Amino acid sequence: MTIIESVERLYIKKRELNPNMGKINKERGHGSFEPGKILLQSLLIIGLEVLFGGIWALKDLSYIEWQSEVQNFQWLVLVKGDVVTVDEVGRFLTGINGVKEAQLISKEQILDRLQKEELWPEDAGKAGIDFLPHTWLVTWKENPSALEDQKSTIEDIKNLSGVIDVAFDSRGQERIRGWRQFWLTSRLIMGALIVLTILIFGLIVGKWLVSSRLKLPPWKKAVTDIGLVFIPWAAGYFLSALLFGFVPVIVLVGGLVIGVGQLIWAQTRLS
Repeated sequence: MTIIESVERLYIKKRELNPNMGKINKERGHGSFEPGKILLQSLLIIGLEVLFGGIWALKDLSYIEWQSEVQNFQWLVLVKGDVVTVDEVGRFLTGINGVKEAQLISKEQILDRLQKEELWPEDAGKAGIDFLPHTWLVTWKENPSALEDQKSTIEDIKNLSGVIDVAFDSRGQERIRGWRQFWLTSRLIMGALIVLTILIFGLIVGKWLVSSRLKLPPWKKAVTDIGLVFIPWAAGYFLSALLFGFVPVIVLVGGLVIGVGQLIWAQTRLS
């Protein structure tokens, strides 16, 4: 059974439960309640859900990409000096907020790697070990705050005794900033949509509660009216999941909220 057929069956059921539905609407100046309007409403709901589900999916995707870039991002802190100097730099690095690990690569290890290279084994041997610095390899945890003000942190490191330079991939840094900004923007938009929906729903419920007659519709009619909203919303959910990948199931709750809100709004107009 297609979505349109399901909506039509719910519409027919609604007409059976309320034969005077079109007449009442005409008397109130709203026009008859035609299947074409149901179809248009369904398409609008599907589009709204695809928009909301797409924003949610992009938010999750941008967060995953952001954290993946962070985990692959590294600093190479080059240090020259005695053991005490090298250890002092290491202690400072491990104390930076967001640092996952600071691993020491000694100049002996670096020389050994160079000697194993097929292109420059003799050059590495002739240069000797004294020209090589010790290297601290710094990796990061999720959402490190130190990378938000990386320039200031690097300046503090360079001011340490024995530090020659701090090397990193500038393109990786730009990718981190880009994905983080994308995540923040999508989260802001999604949050604004959720807050707007809650406010509208609260206003509708508030109007219904303060109205002179708090008459609840028959449960069959209520289920039918909510179903006319929830079925297109569920269709939009599966469409957005198909287009954007995984979309949390909790998004389906939005269909129920909108359906209940529309039902209460209709009751306030009839009261």
